[in-house]
Amino acid sequence: MARKDECSVRALSQTSPQSNPMTTSITFTPTRFDLMRAGLLGILERSSVFYGGVVFFVVLPWLSSLGGFVAQLCGLKVMGWASILLLAALPLLAISGFALISIWSFRNAPALKGAHHYIFSDQDIHATGPGFDTHISWSVMTHYRFHSFGLLLRASKVPMVAVPGHAISKVAQQELIALFRSKGIVSSVG
Repeated sequence: MARKDECSVRALSQTSPQSNPMTTSITFTPTRFDLMRAGLLGILERSSVFYGGVVFFVVLPWLSSLGGFVAQLCGLKVMGWASILLLAALPLLAISGFALISIWSFRNAPALKGAHHYIFSDQDIHATGPGFDTHISWSVMTHYRFHSFGLLLRASKVPMVAVPGHAISKVAQQELIALFRSKGIVSSVG
């Protein structure tokens, strides 16, 4: 039996009505890991922030730890063994901490309380779910990105719509790409 927080939820339905080839409907129930992946997609869209964080919080501590280790082997007492081990473990602790904070903060999120329905049509995007029912105009959308984590639609640099990858079939992805291109929305990759 699958737990609620496992990423084993599948798309409930995907249809593309024959009467309007530019309409794609996606229904899914998100998990907390889907919300974490949506956040990661947003970070990946801002590559300078993502890579800057990796350099500052992973590469620099590990290089410092390696430098301290080499200095210790050469007989230089630049830093103690405890500092070297702390610098080596710090990135792993930070990444684990960020993941746990995300999981903890999403544990009772209203978005996890039911199915989400997204209808992508020529007119707009109609999104409904627990606590929301909104129409998003195509005129505000500027970029889209498909990733193994899912779909991210942005208005300039602001993430607007995120759909988990497990909810989008290959057929629906191709239909959405055609719709996005017809609306002048640019792929942010490639």
